[in-house]
Amino acid sequence: MNFEDLLTEQRNRHSTHIDQVDTDDMVEIINREDQRVGRSVQKQLPQISEAISLATKQFDAGGRLIYIGAGTSGRLGVLDATELRPTYGLEKSQTFGIIAGGPEAMFDTLEGVEDSAELGEKDLKKVNLSQKDIVIGIAASGATAYTVAALDYAKRQGALTIAVACVTDSPLAKNATVAICPIVGPEVITGATLMKPGRHKRWF
Repeated sequence: MNFEDLLTEQRNRHSTHIDQVDTDDMVEIINREDQRVGRSVQKQLPQISEAISLATKQFDAGGRLIYIGAGTSGRLGVLDATELRPTYGLEKSQTFGIIAGGPEAMFDTLEGVEDSAELGEKDLKKVNLSQKDIVIGIAASGATAYTVAALDYAKRQGALTIAVACVTDSPLAKNATVAICPIVGPEVITGATLMKPGRHKRWF
């Protein structure tokens, strides 16, 4: 897979001039593109519903809800897991996020960790993954080596695997029991997938 050919990395024809307009027009362009996120998520409601139903059964049987990803995707997973605890009265042992590079990567950019397939598998082994668990792999491109390897390992262990990406037919989706893939289109700032993809991840 050629990373540059991925939809998330292409130029957005609606925002090629964003650096040449005034501030009012700039925020209108961004807002107009953001509105595509909700519509794309709506098209994935059957997959979201299926993921919830399957995850509920696993969780009620003692499984843990584990998010895993690199960079912004990993940070959003950690955030979601952390927020679930006080909101629903869960324990830290019941839901948590794993980010490539560990806690340090929450605040600093660590080079190379997202490209390590070995690290993705290793991090899940550390938490003694079992077939009861639910693993949500998050990667806008659907091709992040760390996350793809982690979900592949989870699948081989018999865990419920859920992929969250912004492209179809990705390596991440191939390792998923359920793949949630809203197609939000290219970013308004080329390659800045913390924007539209980042917003869609917070819908779940």
